Amino acid sequence: MVSRAEEVKYIAEADQAHAAAENARAEARRTNAEAARLEVEARNAELTERLKLATDEHNQVYRYNDDISYASVEKCIDQISKWHRLSPGCPIEIVFNSEGGDISAGMSLFDFLRRMSAEGHEITTGCEGMAASTAGVLLQTGDRRWMGKQSWLLIHRSSFHVGGSTYEVEDELKTIRRVEARIIDIFKNRTGGKLTGAKIRANWRRADWWIESEDCLKLGLVDELKGDK
Repeated sequence: MVSRAEEVKYIAEADQAHAAAENARAEARRTNAEAARLEVEARNAELTERLKLATDEHNQVYRYNDDISYASVEKCIDQISKWHRLSPGCPIEIVFNSEGGDISAGMSLFDFLRRMSAEGHEITTGCEGMAASTAGVLLQTGDRRWMGKQSWLLIHRSSFHVGGSTYEVEDELKTIRRVEARIIDIFKNRTGGKLTGAKIRANWRRADWWIESEDCLKLGLVDELKGDK
């Protein structure tokens, strides 16, 4: 026969065993919850890293969707300069969808991109939408050039504000002609002579010469078309 003291002892031991089991189950729940939390954090970190790897910035792709101005050119040069310093020689792509703008600002970007090419970066330029006026000239900076199937390129004469005295107007006109000669040379050189100065002059007398993507490819203004077959 079990004594009262032994009964109390057994009950106490059972209670202790029960409490230990509850503690073990609680600890297991905490461990599982921590494991689940760490798994969620790991998945989120992986997703964040994958999203980072997928960004244009990580892949050195700059989308130039602004008018060509000193401000937008400075912004583009600043970003590409960072890529140049962080990853010398990395491939760089600039995709234009621009109505054009300031030719002087554009020429500064033209020279900068050609310098980046000379320093080991493969420069790819593309057009999705339009590369009009100065943007069309900048499209020619690429070592490789491409164009969306539904995109357009615009070539037209340089536009400056001409005013003042007779000699000031004459000087301005001389500058315009020199700029236009540079633009013609760029197109002639990049198209391998397929687009001649005479053809450019004959077409831009109409003020706006819009060229569809297929003709851009035929003329050597781009090397590849992308988009619908």
